[in-house]
Amino acid sequence: MFKVGDYIVYGSEGVCRVETIGPVPVASMDQSKSYYTLSPVYHTGVIYAPADARVPMRPMLTRDEAFDLIRSVPDIAEAPELPADPKRVAAEYRSCLQANDCKKLLRLIRAVHKKRALAAALGRGFGQTDDRFFKRAKELLYGELALSLGIPVERVEDEIAREAGESAG
Repeated sequence: MFKVGDYIVYGSEGVCRVETIGPVPVASMDQSKSYYTLSPVYHTGVIYAPADARVPMRPMLTRDEAFDLIRSVPDIAEAPELPADPKRVAAEYRSCLQANDCKKLLRLIRAVHKKRALAAALGRGFGQTDDRFFKRAKELLYGELALSLGIPVERVEDEIAREAGESAG
């Protein structure tokens, strides 16, 4: 499906580069299976993913797909109201991160941004769980968009605001 040199999005790890395809140099792993050896782009490490893995893997967005996604930001609905129970909220957030879907990440970012603004308006603090998942969703989405668009991650919010015509969050 993928070839050496491709950039893919692997589960909730984010963008990775396919380094090799074939058996892996780890004795404890099934040497008769084919694995993708992946290098995460934004952190160190090596991932050995079975070529027939059930973990969602997809090609990274192309430049045109990234621009289309950014331009669709105003049309992407925010996530529905989040449950009040912190454990259920965390489960919702985790589900969004694991879906490996850019639109779901955008919804999560928008929903938490709105929740943060409401908390600030009411003079309340902002939850650690919300903050942690908000940052992770931005890391995943902005990392992919940056690579797709050929820009530094730090410029992604500005690019979203410019192309979508609204504040990115």
